[in-house]
Amino acid sequence: MSARATPLTYGVLACLSWAFGSVLTKALLSHIEPLAVLSGQLTASVIGLWGVSLASGSEFRLGDWRVGLPGLLQPGLAYAMSTVGLSLVPASLEAMIFAIETPLILLLAWPLLGETADQIVDGPRDAGLRRGDHSDLAA
Repeated sequence: MSARATPLTYGVLACLSWAFGSVLTKALLSHIEPLAVLSGQLTASVIGLWGVSLASGSEFRLGDWRVGLPGLLQPGLAYAMSTVGLSLVPASLEAMIFAIETPLILLLAWPLLGETADQIVDGPRDAGLRRGDHSDLAA
């Protein structure tokens, strides 16, 4: 049995992180303005990412600045709208609204990335989620 993390493991951990972060953000929003919360969170994220990048020996090339352009949408604009929205609705409603994200990704992946329905169906298989392959769930 392998102790190597699988895409499912990373996905579950990402979902747990997102959920925990949303609940904590909602708690903060009762005391702090939405954009102040967002600024603090993004600052902490940048510091953490720089630390991980430096510790792992990643190379930084200023010529690669264009790879950051999608960051204007996510985390930038998406997080800003999410944080402001979360200040106006319960965390449970925000979670239901964000459930729309998955179908939207599937719909956008086809025209923008050329991912076809068979790739979507094969994705779980390729991620190690074949029937009976649950080695990533073992402790």
